[in-house]
Amino acid sequence: MDADLLFRPITELGRLVSDGELSARELVETSLRRIEDLDGDVNAFTHVHAEEALAAADAVKPGDPRPFAGVPVAIKTEVAVQGSPLTFGSQNSRDGRNGSRDVEVSTTGMPITPSSIFFFAATYPASKRR
Repeated sequence: MDADLLFRPITELGRLVSDGELSARELVETSLRRIEDLDGDVNAFTHVHAEEALAAADAVKPGDPRPFAGVPVAIKTEVAVQGSPLTFGSQNSRDGRNGSRDVEVSTTGMPITPSSIFFFAATYPASKRR
C-alpha cells in the first residue's frame, strides 16, 4: 500500500473503508509502516498500539455506518487513552499511568498512538506580537 494514501482526507479514507475499496487492516498497516519509517527522526509518537489497532481493524467490515471506522488516529498525550501513559509531554511522567481517567476513544476512529506535545501542553507563540 502506498504511503501517499495517508495524505488523503479522513472523510475519503472512511469512505474507502466503508465501501470496501480498502480494508481497515491495510490502512492501519500502512500507517504503522509510516510511523516505523519516520518516527525515529521526528519523534512524534510516545507509544504505538500496533497490535490493538490491527485487532480493531480486523473487526471493521465494509458497510460499517461509522464515518471514520477503521481510520487510525493519533491522540495527544494530554488526553487519557486506555493502556497509554498520561504524560502531558513530560519525560518525568513517561511510565506513569492514570487508570482512573482512561477513556475509550475508538467509537469513531482507531487510536493508533499518542503523539508528542510540548512539555505539560505548554503553548508557545508562533510569532511576536507587534
